[in-house]
Amino acid sequence: MDSSLQHFCILGAGIVGLSTALELKTQYPGCQITLICERSKHETTSYGAGGFLEPYNIQGTPNAKVNEWFQYSFNHFQQCEQNGVVGVHSVQAYNLYHPDAEQEEKIPFWSQIVREFHQITGEERQQLRNTLGPHIELADEGCCTYGSIIADQSHYLPWLTSHLIHTLGNVRVIELPQKLSFLHHVTQVFPPSAGCTLICNCTGFGSYYLQDVQDTALVPVRGQVVRIKKPTTCNNVAYTYSAVNDFTYVLPNHDTIVLGGTAEQNQFELVVDHEVTNRVLGNAIAFLPELKHNLQVVKAWTGRRPTRSPLRMEIEEGLGGGGGARLPPVLHLYGHGGCGVTIGIGSAHDAVVNVVKPFLEQRRRQRNSDGSRRSKI
Repeated sequence: MDSSLQHFCILGAGIVGLSTALELKTQYPGCQITLICERSKHETTSYGAGGFLEPYNIQGTPNAKVNEWFQYSFNHFQQCEQNGVVGVHSVQAYNLYHPDAEQEEKIPFWSQIVREFHQITGEERQQLRNTLGPHIELADEGCCTYGSIIADQSHYLPWLTSHLIHTLGNVRVIELPQKLSFLHHVTQVFPPSAGCTLICNCTGFGSYYLQDVQDTALVPVRGQVVRIKKPTTCNNVAYTYSAVNDFTYVLPNHDTIVLGGTAEQNQFELVVDHEVTNRVLGNAIAFLPELKHNLQVVKAWTGRRPTRSPLRMEIEEGLGGGGGARLPPVLHLYGHGGCGVTIGIGSAHDAVVNVVKPFLEQRRRQRNSDGSRRSKI
């Protein structure tokens, strides 16, 4: 199949949309791609993410499949780090628990993918006691450490956009003045007459609002974070700490440290709550007292994790807006929850290789067969 004849339209330019564009370019190097995104894309969920590679909140998807996506993503970001992509760097991670905090599993299912996963040793526990706040208690079992990666999306996504446009080529970007969630139909941004091979719906929680889709299986899980200025002497160590009623994380990005976190089910509003900001800061400083030295808040931010069980990955035909208009086939790829960075490019690879390619090949064979039958008549 001549890849130069393929034209893909992608709705959404967050981590999933851009990853899908990258994977389409890998499989169809000469294809044309139209990326449709919000002009205010820096306010989207992907740009506000902490960027820490660790799976969680993937209900309805088998662990083996999550690991497949995670491994692909992990390999991709390792390569990015080796190539010097700004914002992508290795971290030593600590997942810690209060003695009374709930633990789903002592050895997480993804432990073989990260580097040198192990339960913290007595020596490491003592080092942590010297670093953490005096009132922080650690469970006897379950606390672990390993090597992972942080991909600061505020730097990585602009790099990936530039890579797609200027290195891979034949990619154009259309920026909408309004948010995708304010649109009523997919046809408002890409009318059927414009023509393309396939539309990729990577709008995340926007799929809840689009009347062509209206996926009420999507659940907004609101999260609020605080970014503080990263000291030049900061060690690239990432922490998560599960207490009884609170969850604290400290994630060193490129030039900021992301502090969190909250997870509020079925919360749609995107207004920063100053009480939550103060609580996040207070919890983080109580956990890691060194943060209070030269503390400079850069911004507080809130976003909706587009959570769905299971994540949606399928092609839908016959989709369209009013007036009987029908769209080209639509690949739906959304519902990654808080794991868009962790599994986004892995799921995009899976979708392109195992869903899109077989679908387009079947359509090609069908067209050839129909043409052959017509020539015999």
